[in-house]
Amino acid sequence: AEELVQSMQYLPDCQLFIVGDGTVIPQLKKMTKQTRLQDRITFVPRQTPENLFNYTSLANIGMAIDTDQSANLRFSLPNKIFEYIKAGTPMVVSNLVERADIVKMYDVGEISSTVTPESIAQAVKKLAVPERLAQCRENCKTAAQELTWENEEKVLEKIYDQFGC
Repeated sequence: AEELVQSMQYLPDCQLFIVGDGTVIPQLKKMTKQTRLQDRITFVPRQTPENLFNYTSLANIGMAIDTDQSANLRFSLPNKIFEYIKAGTPMVVSNLVERADIVKMYDVGEISSTVTPESIAQAVKKLAVPERLAQCRENCKTAAQELTWENEEKVLEKIYDQFGC
């Protein structure tokens, strides 16, 4: 999250909404003040899932940036990736295996090559081109039809059948 806040220095035409709470929020607020970005970074308290989806669907670009600190993070797929897809919100993700695979397979956003403010900003700028953003929004519709629990349930049933469960 620190790199995301710092990336705003390279994105003068962007607004960032950080929704939720956690132990890092006070540090992020302090960074925001130190970098004089208070007019472009808004902190919103934790929201209900319904309200959170409103923020997600109104966003131009969603962010799923994490550093490769553990196997759990490396191979995880955060729920927000699927929420962005369902909302039709293109995204910038860090270059971690599973999230990068989804973005590449469905072309629903850009991958930040590294988790640095400069790389994040570069990915946002690539995605923010109106034609690119529109194409990724369209691609989210296709991805949303394919990436459903109903489809995943069939895959899981096949695996269970293979092991006699």
